[in-house]
Amino acid sequence: MINKNSSVIAALKARQRKDELTQVELASALGIHQAHLSKVLAGKAPLSSKLKAKVERLLQGGSLADASLENLEVELIQALRSSRTFRALIRAAMQLHRRQEQ
Repeated sequence: MINKNSSVIAALKARQRKDELTQVELASALGIHQAHLSKVLAGKAPLSSKLKAKVERLLQGGSLADASLENLEVELIQALRSSRTFRALIRAAMQLHRRQEQ
């Protein structure tokens, strides 16, 4: 069976060679573990739609720094959402907003 994402994977490998990146560096920029990247590049794991979107952004001229910043933003949002203090702050802000609307 021919992998429908083989051209995306081939382009990612070419970008890796061009930029002289290790799998660890590339995986970090994409927000995944190196072991998973290795399996994806070898065709042993599927390329998810979420990962494919990240790869395509990177291939369309995005820099590794941009990808790393995006991953940092996602991690920050996840940390904030899991913070009790942050949730309490949001609840208080929403209550204040509702009072002002009345």
